[in-house]
Amino acid sequence: MELLRREGLDASAHLSRCTTAPMLDGADLILAMTAEHVRRATLISPESFGRTFLIKELAPAAAGRPRKPDETLGHYLPDLFPDREKAHYLSVRSELEVADPYGRRMKAYKVAFAELAEMMKQLVVGLFAGQASPGPSVPPSTTASPSATISNPGPRAG
Repeated sequence: MELLRREGLDASAHLSRCTTAPMLDGADLILAMTAEHVRRATLISPESFGRTFLIKELAPAAAGRPRKPDETLGHYLPDLFPDREKAHYLSVRSELEVADPYGRRMKAYKVAFAELAEMMKQLVVGLFAGQASPGPSVPPSTTASPSATISNPGPRAG
């Protein structure tokens, strides 16, 4: 929280919680930092797979092919990744993941913050440039963490 405060972000309303099927089922887009987060979301709600992405896979793709005016996410996302399969997330290359800093030193949080900030810039360009509205509203508890929906998908394996 201290890093976010230093960056001018107020995350005081953020509350980490276990992800549930209703949370995932009600989301238009689910951004994950790691392949494990994608796998867990898909296990919790198999129907959410088409809306669940690694932030580092979606951001550059979206920036490279911005959403057209009035194009829904439901049409846009499958068009970006027409051959996407669940099996891909069994062996994702680590460069497509943002290392989860949980429980690590401040430096790890700074690295993750910088990566996420860059990815969010690309997502804004790709998902919302040219749109009639700024996109879906984001509850205050998720504004500080792009992967907050999946930030605590349950007990850690191992």
